[in-house]
Amino acid sequence: MSLKQYIFILLFSVISYFSFSQATCASPYNLGTIGSSNACVNFASNGTTGSAPCAGSGYGGSGGVTYVRFCTGATVSCINFNLTNGGSLGNFAVTVYSANCTTLMDAQCLGNNGSGATFNTAAPIYNAYQPNSCYIARIWTGNTGGFSLCAQAMAPANDYCSNPTQISPVSQALNNFCMTAGSNGSYVEPTAAQFCAGSLENNAWYSVTTLSNCSFPCTVTVTIAGITCSGGGAGFQIGYWTGACSSLTNIGCTSGTGGTVTATITNLNPNQTVLIGIDGNAGANCTYSMSATNTIPLPIEMYRFELTKNTNYVSVNWSTASEHKNDYFTIEKTKDGSVFETVGIIKGAGTSQQANDYTYKDIHPLKGISYYRLKQTDYDGNFTYSQMRAIEYSGDLNPGFNIIPNPSDNFSSAQLIFTDLKDRYVDIIVTDVSGKIIYNSKVHGNDNFTLPQFGAGYYFVSVKNDEFDMVKPMIIH
Repeated sequence: MSLKQYIFILLFSVISYFSFSQATCASPYNLGTIGSSNACVNFASNGTTGSAPCAGSGYGGSGGVTYVRFCTGATVSCINFNLTNGGSLGNFAVTVYSANCTTLMDAQCLGNNGSGATFNTAAPIYNAYQPNSCYIARIWTGNTGGFSLCAQAMAPANDYCSNPTQISPVSQALNNFCMTAGSNGSYVEPTAAQFCAGSLENNAWYSVTTLSNCSFPCTVTVTIAGITCSGGGAGFQIGYWTGACSSLTNIGCTSGTGGTVTATITNLNPNQTVLIGIDGNAGANCTYSMSATNTIPLPIEMYRFELTKNTNYVSVNWSTASEHKNDYFTIEKTKDGSVFETVGIIKGAGTSQQANDYTYKDIHPLKGISYYRLKQTDYDGNFTYSQMRAIEYSGDLNPGFNIIPNPSDNFSSAQLIFTDLKDRYVDIIVTDVSGKIIYNSKVHGNDNFTLPQFGAGYYFVSVKNDEFDMVKPMIIH
């Protein structure tokens, strides 16, 4: 076979795949196994048209349809999908099937919050998702057109009353993605009525603590701002309590569809904690920010928390911008998001207004997907938890890269997403179909890399160094 024949056959295969890969359940766009980092793709247009799996206003007619294949890792974790399009496509709806397109797994009518919608696999309507399994998502939009999709595996730390996220006077951007309902086995969570709700599906938990030097009666004002919800009942339900998780006293609740909620809570003692639960109405996914006056500040201001996979260990790395009475950090890990084991303990910086970097090597990492979190304990014995981070560890490095999006258009640039190439320099070489080199650069594998814009055509992207050499085709319309 001549080189020209080989290139023609390869190009025909690539063109055939991307021309029809979004149009049917049998030939979807492949996102691969979803990990803790966002996997994103831009669709210039819907693959085909079809009807919605939903009834009611905004779901009639023949809208745009795109099929996407995604896979779970060794441990089932919730996968969250963000769908964004600037609001021009109307309502979103997602139907999930098994990999062979025969078994209905899930179906949700998401609506549109003005820019897009969010869907996650935390509470499937029909069937439970399994480990090491692949599924097909049929994404429907009211109108045809382009949209962006990002997917990320999550195991939220504040899914239960016992592990709330601490709220302080500084506003935090938050959400209730991938939350579930019910207790973690050691206590019974409040009833739906205490949330001003008819049922609970995905409640997230938060706490505020009054200042130790306030005088009774202490007052705090909790502000939950910019509430935006999609899917389910497209609204929120909020409850407030004092006491321990096993013996809570409900002090109020409220519900709505969006905007800002302000709650002034009085008659509190110094150093008293108030718990706040936020549930999406009928399973709605909501984003919001929270702050609370007259409450203790966060003991640390963290701006980095990441995991790095190495041949014989997992490196846990984090950085703080400031610390207040920070005694020590405890590194914890889990396979299921419920039962944790201690990995190690590192001394904190006490009170510091300068940046501090921390690292810890876990020389006994768990095989498959596991989750890490940081437990910060101050001098008074109070503690808070960080958000979780996930990593998939096999014991051996498996370097590679993906081109996102592929195909792309000549008005945007494709990005190279590296895996297991950290701390290594690689050469990036782009050639056209004739073999002519049109781009050549050496970059560090720690960072993903955005290619410059090329004209419409068919290209080959090579990423290599002394230990690694891989070539992938790239199409630009």
